[in-house]
Amino acid sequence: MFNLTESITHWRQTLAANGTYRPQDLDELESHLCEEIDRLVPTGLSQEEAFFIAVRRLGDTQALTCEFAKIDPGAFWRDRVFWMAAGVLSYLLIGAVSQLISSLGGLTGMICRLNPQWLGTIAAATNIGFTLFVFFMIYRVLSGKMPRIHGWLKSALTQTNNVRRLSLLGMLVLLVISYAGKQMVWVFMAKTLTSGEMNRFAYGNAMVGLVWGLAMPVFFAVLLACLYPRKAESS
Repeated sequence: MFNLTESITHWRQTLAANGTYRPQDLDELESHLCEEIDRLVPTGLSQEEAFFIAVRRLGDTQALTCEFAKIDPGAFWRDRVFWMAAGVLSYLLIGAVSQLISSLGGLTGMICRLNPQWLGTIAAATNIGFTLFVFFMIYRVLSGKMPRIHGWLKSALTQTNNVRRLSLLGMLVLLVISYAGKQMVWVFMAKTLTSGEMNRFAYGNAMVGLVWGLAMPVFFAVLLACLYPRKAESS
């Protein structure tokens, strides 16, 4: 059943996702859309018919984006810079957190007095397990299996520039904390283990890391292959 409020919200979010519009621009466009719908409904059209006609008269999203990009070309580049920065920070943050968890896994094994070589294996395996978990969750969100989280992320990423700046700042803070935590754990382990034990620890870590490094491209290829059909269907 057609829901006018949800349709207008979805139309607005589609425009906001382009990154070209300021919040006041979106408010103005939504106001024009609602006014046009209010003029059409009394003529005997249903809300659904009035909505689609109003959208058509206002202009499709691509045409509107092009017009607003001409008015404020800087918005286009600000949006691209945001997504590039968010992508780089996300990649670094996942790596930093996985390394921190890996170090904590090795520290736990050391507390349990396991063989140093096994400590390295446990640390690397923990790193791999966390990375697989993160990308599994990304797959579930992007494939639509977690609609609430998908909707929340979509809404958060199409908010004002201040919200975007705060999100980047938060990611940067978490990145620094993760790197600092990893270094503290490694310093503690270096002071606790002998040089020979550290060498065996590093050997076990490196061997598992080598296997993961060779298998990771295959894993990513499978992940992309699983996501591609769903993206095609949704488009």
